Amino acid sequence: MFQLKNLGVQLKSGKMDVISVNAGYFLGYSGKHIDYMKRPWKALLGSHEEQDNLMELVDIIESEDPDHVLIQEVDGGSLRSKFNAQHRKIIESLNRGFDRSFDCKYRGSLFPHLPLFRFMGNLILHSSGKVVNHRLDSGRKNLVQELKLDELSIFSLHLATFSSTIRRKQLQELEEIAKQREKFVLAGDLNLHKSEKEINRLENQLGQNVRSPGKTFPACDPNQRLDLVTASKDVNVLDLHGLGNRFSDHIPIKFSLELG
Repeated sequence: MFQLKNLGVQLKSGKMDVISVNAGYFLGYSGKHIDYMKRPWKALLGSHEEQDNLMELVDIIESEDPDHVLIQEVDGGSLRSKFNAQHRKIIESLNRGFDRSFDCKYRGSLFPHLPLFRFMGNLILHSSGKVVNHRLDSGRKNLVQELKLDELSIFSLHLATFSSTIRRKQLQELEEIAKQREKFVLAGDLNLHKSEKEINRLENQLGQNVRSPGKTFPACDPNQRLDLVTASKDVNVLDLHGLGNRFSDHIPIKFSLELG
């Protein structure tokens, strides 16, 4: 039985449900290279589809009713967004309450101060626990968010996109953090573009099996397994599957957690 003590939460059937998705700032890219090339202006000026895209995620959250939501790539209020901040708009649009934790995903002397980059971040919506932000030493995109619950830590990840070397270093740092927790889950957009080679390396580092809902990118015609989950041996990952969407270049994933 999965129990969280002193957090005031009644878990459904002894399980905890989690959704994880790279929302792509709700720009509505399909994930195909030609789409980015044909509409590069959206990355700078935003998309007229932003509100519809954001509301599609809201509808998914409402219908799936998860305990926690891990969202990578959320706009915290840049000029390209029609909202003061996308994370505030999500909270305002939901019929149920969540606490939220948002932070810029970049570090260094330059990126956190640039007009666009300083608003590019990750978000956790959580019904219990507290969020602690970690900054990895490797990579410019270095934010790892940890949702600390009474008996479990859930890490929301968005690893480096272009360099497998940087991703390997980031995973080594994550290993040092995760192994200090008795029970943990890693989930998110791991960007393991080298596929099986990088997945095997992650399994070897953490000593755990990587769980995949199947191919999740690009959402229009998936051919890569980028959105993944792995957990420590005392945590069962159940019913891991993809959810349909038209708002992002990644397919959202949903899974249940249960303590063994």
